[in-house]
Parts: sequence; structure tokens; C-alpha cells
Amino acid sequence: FKHVMDVVTKIINSIRGVSLQHRLFKALLKDVDTEYGDLILHTEVRWLSKGKILARFLTLRDEIKAFLKTKDQYVEQLDDRFWLVDLAFLADLMQELNSLNIELHRNDKHLSGMISSVHSFKGKLRLWKSHLQVKSLLPFPSMKQVVGDSDFNNAPFVGYLETLEAQFHARFQQFTSIEPVVSFFENPFSPIDVAEAAMAIGELCQALVEEVKMEIVGLQNDIILKSNASHANFWNLVDAQKFPLLRKTAAKIKSYFGSTYQCESVFSTRRFIKSKNRTRMTDKHLDDCLRVAISSYTPNYNRLA
Repeated sequence: FKHVMDVVTKIINSIRGVSLQHRLFKALLKDVDTEYGDLILHTEVRWLSKGKILARFLTLRDEIKAFLKTKDQYVEQLDDRFWLVDLAFLADLMQELNSLNIELHRNDKHLSGMISSVHSFKGKLRLWKSHLQVKSLLPFPSMKQVVGDSDFNNAPFVGYLETLEAQFHARFQQFTSIEPVVSFFENPFSPIDVAEAAMAIGELCQALVEEVKMEIVGLQNDIILKSNASHANFWNLVDAQKFPLLRKTAAKIKSYFGSTYQCESVFSTRRFIKSKNRTRMTDKHLDDCLRVAISSYTPNYNRLA
């Protein structure tokens, strides 16, 4: 669907790239009282922009066509029904991809949540494909609006979703091997194949399978730990001396996250703390300040009082 993005980007840049053109276009939108007051500028760096750009462009397509007409510019694609259907399909799909991106980049999103989100999206892809195969546009509101009651060729859209599904499978193939490990650490007292779980955990933490088996059996039969299974920080309650391999692997699983937000926030916080006016700060003091600044832990002040 490069033919869609190329035209959309060219039109947006022609309007927003010249200040006079941009002001006149905004004035036109204000005069006709549209839902939106401007177009969104597309850049490859802004990874969340495509879905919003396409949706906004589709909503304002009549105003864009009218504005270009006043400038004696004619873009044939804006009158091409097939191109508009492609645009609507891409707008709907990109908005869903944007939602997935936002979900995966959340600050509190850990590996188990990421696996769930990816599996959920792959399931949605299969569902959307089944709808398109029978020419149902229920999951595609923008496309339904453009197509209306007319017939359309569903083959390119079904093929695109199949390609996207294959790309997702290839990109997230590692999730398949690590999912049993994550499932165990999310619910360690559920019935499992101990040998299979021990093999997967042993491979992940480079440990002997028999040692991991012993720890799993010991953990699952610990009455005190079982009574605290629903504790939010369950693995902090597990004795590191008694279950060293499981504690180590739990920490490793917890450290996987899909966003660079935490790393970036540390650098930003460090720059704020160690400013040019505080050059005598020691590394130990800086480390303590960073821990306090970026921690999400809220102390129980009533208990400390």
C-alpha cells in the first residue's frame, strides 16, 4: 500500500510545507466547521503518526479536494474509488497497529502482558481476515463508509492480512519458546509438566534440569508460599537461598520490557539531578537519588510515623 502513503504524504507536505498554504487551509476548515482544524504532519520518526494521519486525511478528503481545486491542483486519486477503498482499509488497520504499539510500549508492560497483547492481535488478524473473506466490513468502519453497499475486490486485503500475520509469526517466534516459562512464573501452582517446565527454565537460566525440577517440586509443595500465591510481589516472598534458580529466573523474566521509557527516564532524571550546579555529587549519592526519583514504590507514611 505504498501507493496510498506516497500520495497522502505528498498532499500533506504540499499543504503544510508552505506557511501561506497552511494558513489558508486552516482558514477553510474553520469556515466549513469541520471536526478537525488541521492535518497531521507525517514523519517516519513519529512511529504513532500513520494511523492518525490516514484517519484525519480520510475525514478531511472533501475539504482537501476543494482546497486543491482553488489552487488549480488536481489529484486524480482523490476521485478514484479503488484508491479511496485502499486508503480506508489502511487507515483502519494502521489505527489498530497504533493501538498495539501504544499497548506494548506502556511503562508497566512486562513480558507476560506483551505475549498476551501479541497473541490477541494475531487472533484479531485471523478474525478480520475471516470477515473480509465473506466481504463483511464490520471490523473496518472507515472502509465500510467508503464502500457503502457497493461490491469490492477483497483478495488484495485478505492477502495483505495473511502477509502481516506471517510477519508477526516470524517477528515474535521467540515468544513461543519462552511462553511456558512465563506461564509458570505467572501461576507457579497451576498443574504443569514439571519435566517440560524444568527443561525450558534450565535452558533460559543455564542451569541443570534436575536442579530446577527439585526447586519446582519444593515450591509447589510449600504450604506457606501457596497461601500467598495471589500476592502482588509473590516472588519477593520466595527464599533466594532455598530456591536460587527460580528466584534468578523470575527476576530475569521481570526485567524484560518492550519500551525504552525506563532507560530514557533514568538519563533524563540523572541530567536533572546532576546539573552544573551540583558537580560535587558522588556516584553513591547520585545512585541513591536516582533510585528514589525513578521508583514507583509509594512508602506507607503512617507506618513509618
